[in-house]
Amino acid sequence: MNNIQVSIIIPTYKRKDLLKKCLAALSKIKSNNFEVIVVNDCPQDDLGDVLDPALSAKTKIFSNKENLGPAASRNFGAAQAQGELLAFIDDDVIVAENWIDLGVISLAKADVLAMVGETILPKNQFPHPLGHFMINDRPGRYPSCNLWVRKSAFDKVGGFSLDFFDSQLGIFHHEDADLCFRLMDWGRIDFNQELLAEHPIHSYSWRNPLRSAKKVFFDALLFKRHPKKYGLLTKRCFLGFCLKKARTRIKILNFCFFILGLILLLTGDWLAAAVLLLLGILMLKLDVFRIIGWRNIFKIKIGEWPAIIAVQFLALIYFNFFLLLGMIRAMKFFL
Repeated sequence: MNNIQVSIIIPTYKRKDLLKKCLAALSKIKSNNFEVIVVNDCPQDDLGDVLDPALSAKTKIFSNKENLGPAASRNFGAAQAQGELLAFIDDDVIVAENWIDLGVISLAKADVLAMVGETILPKNQFPHPLGHFMINDRPGRYPSCNLWVRKSAFDKVGGFSLDFFDSQLGIFHHEDADLCFRLMDWGRIDFNQELLAEHPIHSYSWRNPLRSAKKVFFDALLFKRHPKKYGLLTKRCFLGFCLKKARTRIKILNFCFFILGLILLLTGDWLAAAVLLLLGILMLKLDVFRIIGWRNIFKIKIGEWPAIIAVQFLALIYFNFFLLLGMIRAMKFFL
């Protein structure tokens, strides 16, 4: 493979069927100036049959000796890369036929070190609260499911940090934001709506909200390393009012409503308890509405709502527990 300009790096872990669809989409790209590097983080899985024949000559598959997490897998892939541009995607992402050409054009400016592409759901899907999905449709967020980086800049900042993976807890998060924050010290990171990738929703399970809630474990570490940039990442504005660290502060407040409501219930103050518990349930429902979008509320069956609210309550407990655990681990109480 000569004149390789782009190295597509895909970490994968126990999602063989999704990886096969991802590679099938890449095989439709007409360009010849790219290679695909797959890093298997589950050495027990044999990936020999996932390749589309049209892509086999451009693809290399490596396997870690043990589960090392996505950051280590991406770093290993980048170390093998021959391209001057690194294009990171996840194994459950589908890209368009012009994705390579758009990415190369996006990084044509010398001062642009990285480019975040827009990630959307397929048109026939909506973000179900029990499904696994990813949407990134605005600047200011830095997911590595559709992230392009100049290899020279990636090497300069030392790649992804391994500190944002905990094998014992089975949690990884914010390694991509940490990388981009370090890149910002050297140049620009842009957002390109035309650099599209689809992230089909999959793996419907009550466990998905819990897995998502656990990821807050690494928020304290990200804040400790990048306090100003973390504030921008987590700020939310509505009607001119902006709240810093919005997600954590709102979920802590919601948790307090339930705790105080239960305490008042035990002490016999039924009215105050009912008000606080209803406020807590209302905030849970509003959070679900935020996740799925107001236009999709009626796409969820009425019979699903009790289970969804129950899972969201359990996820709220997980969130506050792992937030505190992460602050203790990072020795940074940042609220």
